[in-house]
Amino acid sequence: MLPEIVLSAFFVLLVPHALAHGAETSFEQYAGAYFIDVGHDTPFSIEEETLLDFGLFDVVDDQVEGLSNFDEIRASFSSGATVQWSKHVQKPDFGKAFTTVTPSTPGNWILGVSYLYQGKDIATATFPFFIAGTGGASSSAGMMKGVFGVIILLFIGSGVYFFAKRR
Repeated sequence: MLPEIVLSAFFVLLVPHALAHGAETSFEQYAGAYFIDVGHDTPFSIEEETLLDFGLFDVVDDQVEGLSNFDEIRASFSSGATVQWSKHVQKPDFGKAFTTVTPSTPGNWILGVSYLYQGKDIATATFPFFIAGTGGASSSAGMMKGVFGVIILLFIGSGVYFFAKRR
């Protein structure tokens, strides 16, 4: 029973990260002694939910090392003086933090990200990007997300079947 629980928990924790980086899209930027990586599962498109995952890594001797220590993230989507979306995301005990956003209008946007440790900003970055109007720009990435989801579910189902059959 314990192996099934551990295997299931592993995949449940892995799915958000796998989906957010499944289309190999991310914003990356060095910020002092840190490397910021914000992955997103699809190209941004209006009225379509996009999964974001947030990683902050230490930089040692010009090499990106393991996950850095932080407590929470402040993230926002803005266009000019208009902030459409703002969220505080707590760092989980394991892996990267993640959340979703659904842009509502096309145009030029800025994703702002600040990582905090004990209430103080330790790394900040802004990422400008463009959101196109409605269209099929994200349909192939959305299909990739669906394919990854099906593969992961089949893998989990096979593992559960294997462990149940072994009894």
